[in-house]
Amino acid sequence: MTVALEEFAEFGYHATSDHTIAKKADVSKGLLYNLFLK
Repeated sequence: MTVALEEFAEFGYHATSDHTIAKKADVSKGLLYNLFLK
C-alpha cells in the first residue's frame, strides 16, 4: 500500500501502473490483483 501511495504522489493516478507497484513492492501482479483489486 505504501508503494502505491508513493507512486500516486510522485506520478499521479493515471501515470502509475500496476506493473510498477508490483515490481517496487516485490510481489507479483497476480498477488497485487488478488489483494487489492477484487
